[in-house]
Amino acid sequence: MQGVAAVPKISLPDDLIWHTSSRKLSRQLSLQGIFQKKIQTLPRFSAVLRNKNAAIVGWGSKPNTHSGKQFAQRNNLPFYSIEDGFFGWLGHPAAKGVRLSAVFDSSGIYYDASKPSDLELLLNSPESWLDFQLLSRAEKLIDRITSYHISKYNHDVAIGHGCGLKQSFVLVIDQTYADMSVSGALANQADFDLMLKAALEENPKDQVVVRAHPDVLLGKKQGWLISAAGVKSETLRKKYADEIKNGRLIFSTEAINPGILLDQADKVYTVSSQMGFEALLYGTPTICFGVPFYSGWGLTDDRKPCRRRIQKHTVASLFAAACLRYSRYWNPETGQQCEMEQALQLIVNQKTQRGRSLKFSKIIACKCSIWRKQFLPNFVSAYAPKISFSKKFQTPVKSEALEQALLVWGRRHAADYQPEPGQPRLLRMEDGFIRSVGLGSDFKRPWSLVVDSRGIYFDPTRPSDLEHYLQNHLFSSEEEVRSGKLIEKLRATKISKYNDADDGGKLDKAGNDLFISKHSLPPWRSRSAIRHTEKYSTPVSDHSPDGARCLSSLPLKILVPGQVEDDASIQYGCIDIKTNLDLLKQVRRDNPKAWIIYKPHPDVLAGNRLGKIALQQASEYAGQIVTDAGIYDVIDAVDQVHTMTSLAGFEALLAGKQVHCYGIPFYANWGLTVDRHHCDRRNRNLNLNQLVFATLCLYPTYIHWNHGFYTTPEAVIDALEIEKRSVKKMTRSVPQKMNRYRLKLKYLLEIF
Repeated sequence: MQGVAAVPKISLPDDLIWHTSSRKLSRQLSLQGIFQKKIQTLPRFSAVLRNKNAAIVGWGSKPNTHSGKQFAQRNNLPFYSIEDGFFGWLGHPAAKGVRLSAVFDSSGIYYDASKPSDLELLLNSPESWLDFQLLSRAEKLIDRITSYHISKYNHDVAIGHGCGLKQSFVLVIDQTYADMSVSGALANQADFDLMLKAALEENPKDQVVVRAHPDVLLGKKQGWLISAAGVKSETLRKKYADEIKNGRLIFSTEAINPGILLDQADKVYTVSSQMGFEALLYGTPTICFGVPFYSGWGLTDDRKPCRRRIQKHTVASLFAAACLRYSRYWNPETGQQCEMEQALQLIVNQKTQRGRSLKFSKIIACKCSIWRKQFLPNFVSAYAPKISFSKKFQTPVKSEALEQALLVWGRRHAADYQPEPGQPRLLRMEDGFIRSVGLGSDFKRPWSLVVDSRGIYFDPTRPSDLEHYLQNHLFSSEEEVRSGKLIEKLRATKISKYNDADDGGKLDKAGNDLFISKHSLPPWRSRSAIRHTEKYSTPVSDHSPDGARCLSSLPLKILVPGQVEDDASIQYGCIDIKTNLDLLKQVRRDNPKAWIIYKPHPDVLAGNRLGKIALQQASEYAGQIVTDAGIYDVIDAVDQVHTMTSLAGFEALLAGKQVHCYGIPFYANWGLTVDRHHCDRRNRNLNLNQLVFATLCLYPTYIHWNHGFYTTPEAVIDALEIEKRSVKKMTRSVPQKMNRYRLKLKYLLEIF
């Protein structure tokens, strides 16, 4: 998606200051992002007259915009109508969706056929803007939309054809009652009744399916033909009683993806629904009983003409005008304007995640802490439409169990659970590998989690979904290229799992070496401890700053990353060496002349978890203890990394370092590490790109907290890099203990 050329839009004067009488409109951050303008609310319109660059804006052609329009006309000020774009939402606005697209119109608005709109003017003068490049781009976007069944709202799960639907049928589109797009299309109740009658009479041998509007399915509004309970009126039910009884007429209230219906329908009947426009993208014949923006251009069967529309168009040129020239887009992950390709990619991310996930009717999260309850629904929405929480581990009644799943954190709970026939599946969840800026033990919500249906990645005693991917996935060249770029991005940004904002390696001016000096040591390490490690060092160089010893002058340099000793990855992934001290001892025995650097785990340093080694003990085996340098800085400064199961071993592989594994982490036994123990199930050799793609792209689930929906590891890396700089700036002058409590409070406020 990078490097997509910007399509010229309808001109929007840069110097105008937008004003509105609607407080709700002024609070829409998405609109400010899409138009890159702040919308100011004024207590009275008269104050606008003092500003020569003022403009009035309102939402569509709703009645509450009339006062603004009249004021603009009286005072010779421009008035702009704003509306949602045509492929404009992550989710549904009534279900905490996020707007991606909007249009602005200086002439009218696209759904009001009583007068020209900017879109209609565009379509009537294609010679001024339409070219081959734009048509080609439109065709590619149409193919992407139809391939992924993208629609205006993108919250419906693709569950099939629906109960009682045949393989082919005639689709009748209902709309929300009294919606402006209906009156704007010069239609009313009589046109909906006529449409349904025509669909049945003109297709006597076909099944006719009436599809409810999403707002009706969510219980927010009523339709013209359908209510949330089915047929809207008893009169309608009686009129078509025979057709309903024999299954020829179905009033569908199932949440079926619109694209699936349009793909299967033989014809589409609509008054003015956008689904009629989408039907054209699928090549489905469309009959219009109102005057929507896409009728009158030679593409639809129009039962109401619009004589102003004098041009003939192809589907691609209609799409180019409506979606590329008329609509504007933004990326909520960056807060910046973007092209349609990037906006669609955000929707594709949701579709991709849902396509990879198992489907259940409900997930029961067992023994879940209060703070995790706040973010788990975002991560598991692809697995089930509902999530509930249970204080204890219990299975549901057998009549419901087959459609439900139990969710537990890690391996702590239900360690021996094996579902019997009639019992629910068990899913295990854990932090992802690119997690956050800040520690989970400090209540920092994660940007990535893993959900595993076989086991969990850190437990080699049984298979996991990650091991299954690594053992069986056929990696494409495109996936390996993406993985290579991801490695470069991680190395360039130095983003790891926790990304402590205080990390800052002590490097020389060239940025190459980590120096061994008193400044590299934690405050609790004494000068005598430094001298005690001299038996593992070489003489101090007189040319090093502050009398420091430069690592580049040393022989073999080994990093030993500390771990949380009661962590499940050690309990299940280690066999003979299970503590940080035992690991240090073994590394020293195997490498008596090496310079060993020990870096304690951030959770241990924070005092949250078990694993601290006494200074005197650590100094017996390590030449240096590093607490204030980023993991990538330390890895870059050494030759090898020796670890039990630490993620630092995986990060060292990204840096091209030799990694020795004393346990069986997920990245061991694939031909990339020096392994002390072996897992017989792992009998495939992988390259680094393949390991990384499975580990970071296939296995985890990512949520971008700028919008709360699924995203990619690349986007999370960008966000964490920005957040890391922000947190570091915020905490720079705050004492360490106070800073930690301050961050904990900040993280909790983010969640609740």
